[in-house]
Amino acid sequence: MTTTVQTGGTWAVTAETLPDGAHTVMASITNAAGFTGAAAQTLTIDTSVPVVAIDGGAAKTTTRPRPRSPGLLMPSPGPQ
Repeated sequence: MTTTVQTGGTWAVTAETLPDGAHTVMASITNAAGFTGAAAQTLTIDTSVPVVAIDGGAAKTTTRPRPRSPGLLMPSPGPQ
């Protein structure tokens, strides 16, 4: 992919749809004098659903007018 640097030095590209997993993003630029600079970054795509659990199961009875529902939020297991 190629793009044009905007005033102020910003640039952007939009990749095609990438599958879950690690992908290397690389950028380079060559100035008018012919000097090239480059950078790389690992971008991890993770579209898996996070796991949510509510303590006490799917149904619970209480006599409290202001009930408290504790739970646990786990990060998604990541790309398989």
